[in-house]
Amino acid sequence: MSKQTILAMILGPAIGALVWAAVADGPAAGADDEPPRRRNSDGRSGPPRLTDEQEAELLAFLKRHRPDRHAALLTLKDEHPRMYYRWLRRIQRLYEEVQDRPEDVRQATLRLWDYRVQIGKRLRDLRDAEGDRRKELTDALHELVAARFDDEQTVRRYRLDKLADHLERLREKWQNRQERRDAVIAERVEALIEHGPEPRRRPGPPHGHRPPPTRPATHPSP
Repeated sequence: MSKQTILAMILGPAIGALVWAAVADGPAAGADDEPPRRRNSDGRSGPPRLTDEQEAELLAFLKRHRPDRHAALLTLKDEHPRMYYRWLRRIQRLYEEVQDRPEDVRQATLRLWDYRVQIGKRLRDLRDAEGDRRKELTDALHELVAARFDDEQTVRRYRLDKLADHLERLREKWQNRQERRDAVIAERVEALIEHGPEPRRRPGPPHGHRPPPTRPATHPSP
């Protein structure tokens, strides 16, 4: 089974074709048979491969919520393992995103994963439709877009509520610190007298970012 066919099974024909167009001119032939790279100590290679337990958990999640895509992904693992692990990483991000969400928000998030494919199918069907059939398909497209909008609003409201909770906790910490103003200042003065000023911190890259490795300078031969 070709990559393009498998992508169509996982994503739907329209999106599968787009992804195939993006990757068809990618790695050289034979790259799909290479094992996924692990991160070296210097951080220059790709992310570490998922453990067997993580992989099994992600596949169980996909089978539970999208059994058709689960079957297609297993086919991808057998025939194109490198692309399989790329997709597994995408599923991991979705899994982590919905894991702790309430059931209604979780289901809305999962449905948002499908809308683009479903809308693409409706548009293809509309292309050559006429008369009553065209009106029927247009009404179905309207319902689909409305459902997508409502699910987007559900997820956005959840995120806003999470941000509001986080902001409230920050306000509480600020208030507690403000109430302890004199004690905090006294503790700092005592620490300065006992240990001296804190060493200056050199500005560095953002957390989790590794600077590119430097190469030794080369000089032309005289």
